[in-house]
Amino acid sequence: MNTPLIPDPIIEFKPTPIEELTPMPVVEVLPSQEFTAPEQIALFKLKATVQVIAPKTATEDVLLHLNIESMPELDQHATLIMHTNAIETWQNMPATLAEQIDSDNKFIKYILLFGAHDHSAAMRLLNQYCRHANLHIAAIKELSLNSLGMDFTDADLLFRAYQERAHLLWSMDHYYPYIPAHLVHTPKFILFEEAAATRQTPILLLLERNKTRVIHGENRMAFDHSESAYPYLLLNRQQDITWQRIHNIILEMPQPIDVLTLYQTLKQTELE
Repeated sequence: MNTPLIPDPIIEFKPTPIEELTPMPVVEVLPSQEFTAPEQIALFKLKATVQVIAPKTATEDVLLHLNIESMPELDQHATLIMHTNAIETWQNMPATLAEQIDSDNKFIKYILLFGAHDHSAAMRLLNQYCRHANLHIAAIKELSLNSLGMDFTDADLLFRAYQERAHLLWSMDHYYPYIPAHLVHTPKFILFEEAAATRQTPILLLLERNKTRVIHGENRMAFDHSESAYPYLLLNRQQDITWQRIHNIILEMPQPIDVLTLYQTLKQTELE
């Protein structure tokens, strides 16, 4: 499958931690035992079965987990949730997407939230869901339902929608977006010694002829070959960054080479 053209993923600002952006408000919440969820709701052209995610405290919102029984594979790349107050009105609100990670910064999957009436509500509801699941959020984005369409049913189309069409609301410190592992061509064209990596270390990719090829990332990808996605940085062959230029720069650098130093050096060559 062709890899989509992905914009430069570097986030230049330092966002406020999500805990500071989402103070827990005092709200009136209908007790879960008094709320009767419908068995199914219409979601675009699909039918979704509904499961109530019971709140743990009186100040938490009641959330619904949506399951598309006709597409069991969908749950592998996205969890669908909805705010109960928006069962009848979610079509009038944008969708919110989050990259979900574990405590070791390993990508789990996307969370797709329907029915958040504003940014603060979206982040509060996603934060609540992740606390229940004992997981974390790397970044949160928003896009219109028209822009999302049915792309959420396909893993690669959802990745493209998230990267190309969604608007960033929040990200953790030192954030790099995640690219599906199967879209990465892992053999290195240029062999050199890489600096040690952590789970948060991004891999460095070059986009050429609709393929993303690894420049730097051998140590990062060696952590766990079962990972479904990697944090990444991207360079584009169309920006006159050729393999010969990359090779010449690597020859001039002391080894082992750090990925961020290599990325910044190659980016600087675009300006020369």
